[in-house]
Amino acid sequence: MDARAGTFRTAALIGLAAFAISAPFLSYSPIYLPHDEVFFSLQAHAIATTGRDLNGTVAPLYFPILRGYWAQPLVVYFTALFLTLLPLSETAIRLPTVVVGVADIVLMYLAAKRLFGRERVAVMAAGMLALTPAHFLVSRLAVDALYPLPFVTAWLLCLFLFEEQGRPWMICAGALVLGVGFYSYIGAVVMMPVYFALTCLLLARHEATPRLYALAGTAFFVPLVPLLFWLVQHPAAGSELLRRYQFTSSAAVVRLPFVAERLGVYWNSFNPAFLFLSADDNPVNTTFRTGIFLLPMAAFVTVGAYHAARAIRSRSANLILLIGLLSAPLGVVIVAERTVPRLLVIVPFAVLLGAAGFTHLLESRRRLWRTAGVLLLALMPLQFAYFAFDYFTDYRRRSGGWMEHNVRGALTEVMAATRPSDPRPIYLASNIPWADEYWRFFAIANRREDLLGRALQFDARAAWTLPPRSVILTQHDPARHDPRASAAGAKHVSTINDADDAASFSIFER
Repeated sequence: MDARAGTFRTAALIGLAAFAISAPFLSYSPIYLPHDEVFFSLQAHAIATTGRDLNGTVAPLYFPILRGYWAQPLVVYFTALFLTLLPLSETAIRLPTVVVGVADIVLMYLAAKRLFGRERVAVMAAGMLALTPAHFLVSRLAVDALYPLPFVTAWLLCLFLFEEQGRPWMICAGALVLGVGFYSYIGAVVMMPVYFALTCLLLARHEATPRLYALAGTAFFVPLVPLLFWLVQHPAAGSELLRRYQFTSSAAVVRLPFVAERLGVYWNSFNPAFLFLSADDNPVNTTFRTGIFLLPMAAFVTVGAYHAARAIRSRSANLILLIGLLSAPLGVVIVAERTVPRLLVIVPFAVLLGAAGFTHLLESRRRLWRTAGVLLLALMPLQFAYFAFDYFTDYRRRSGGWMEHNVRGALTEVMAATRPSDPRPIYLASNIPWADEYWRFFAIANRREDLLGRALQFDARAAWTLPPRSVILTQHDPARHDPRASAAGAKHVSTINDADDAASFSIFER
């Protein structure tokens, strides 16, 4: 069999296996929709159905979500591509991110094969990525945090090919990938220029001509031209974003408390407990049963980084991987908030170093290290099975409160009880976070477009001066279930519970 055909066949099999691992039961776990998924998917649905965003702008570069925050375009447009074929649903909006995760795993196989030159090690590297808990978890959410990873891995593949074959177009392709990846995630605004600087470092080590530097720079900056025009049209966007992340002035940035705080964030990003034991983040991003990586990766990455540092002069790839690993928290430092999604760019570098570490253990002259490497590798699928079992069982119950509770069940019940000819006004309490966005999503998902615009918000803390024959949805308040405490004659109809049986919402009629 031709080598390219064999590589293609293996890549296809890896892709199918990765999809089989990542795609099942997308509407089952995570159990509810975090609000970020709703924000992105509503914009994607608007693009898919009208070609405009929710504000009516035709094919915008960025999408306004919150004050000072604009959604990156790749997640919206890629999700919109799927929504041109599939009706809006939790499965439909999460499926694109699964595909992104699968692409990342396939690219990891290709990059590892070029780096190590061994089929088995490349397959193992792809498997390590597929069994990375953080990668698995985020790939099942309709958010943009995973989107930079295929660009980073494709860029690494291009660098490895350039080192192997010396073809200039490989560097240009890698730089172009980084330029496009700039639009993948807010953290990519910091990381993609860092990776372009690493590309220039690689060129310096190879004593490249000025022409190749110019070609690489052109390939990187051409995709950024639309951004320049967009910034002219939205001059306040940059300053709003800086204020959002506490960069109020240049003087504040150089003050010692500010610098110390950000250095602490950087240091804590490499906390072994966070990386390999239990990522202390909110349950949208972690199950608390593992870190970003499985525990055996701690040994593999340590050994791989050690040997890469020893051979840093002999091969540029070692330098790139080490700097990539150490620079991964820069985006976290900028926002001063260590979370799993913001640190995901560490994953490709850690996996490749981990694969190198396992190879060194397996090739050790000492039988003890060879045995330890095999046992640790065998432990990975076992630990992942434990993680996955928890993810599809108890994690669903304990994470619901962090995903805006069972707003789906509450809104769906209100919609089911409201026929198209029913004239009753519908009121949603203002203490329900993002009530308008969730109402729009589930009205479309439940094929109840007749209810779009029907729901009105009211202040649940004030007296309920609502018109008669109203349907009212509020967060659960036990005091209102007492007939003597019923506000303005409102009658309690039903209570909506979360998966853990805790009451979350109440429906009233008046």
